[in-house]
Amino acid sequence: MEDSIITGTGMSFNRADGVNVISNVKNVSVMIEKIKIVVNALIIYYL
Repeated sequence: MEDSIITGTGMSFNRADGVNVISNVKNVSVMIEKIKIVVNALIIYYL
């Protein structure tokens, strides 16, 4: 793995920033899963 990661937005991160981004992505994915569960429950409730 390279020392710096170039993202699609044109920003470059060093390794520490990359770790922070990865942990943030994991947190977001957990939130998305929770939202999916809530949305599915609402859909089932209203059907």
